[in-house]
Amino acid sequence: MIAGKIVPAIANTNAMLTGFACMQLISLLNSNDISLIKNCYFDSAFNFYQFNNPSDVINIQDQEYNPILDGPSIAIPNGWTVWDIINIKGPITSKEFIDYLKRKCNVNILGIAYNRQSIIQLFMPSKVKKLPLLIEEIYEKNSDLKKNQKKVYG
Repeated sequence: MIAGKIVPAIANTNAMLTGFACMQLISLLNSNDISLIKNCYFDSAFNFYQFNNPSDVINIQDQEYNPILDGPSIAIPNGWTVWDIINIKGPITSKEFIDYLKRKCNVNILGIAYNRQSIIQLFMPSKVKKLPLLIEEIYEKNSDLKKNQKKVYG
């Protein structure tokens, strides 16, 4: 009974999303004004939908005291947003990457992580031997190790 209700709900939700996205694209194509793009909230259970203006992009600034870190926080570069990127030409070793960030941003690096996976931790002496390896090699090796690990529940 539950499965019989899920499939139509998924199809209905996909149709609504497609319709709202097409409405946004049509208004953008007709006016070429990006300020007309809106956020959409809908609840098909109550036949309710609402459009509102998207919130402004948050600029991350330096902080003298960050309550989460319990100390100062430095934004590199100051005023960056989630839309900003730093392009680094690769392939690059861990050491080259750390040296680049030290030189360019004047920071001390304790570790590198990507996609919730630790690449290298400099506070662990056994991991420092990975510095001359390419970041891609370390990531792939760690991914292979995680795939081959047996899950132990207890």
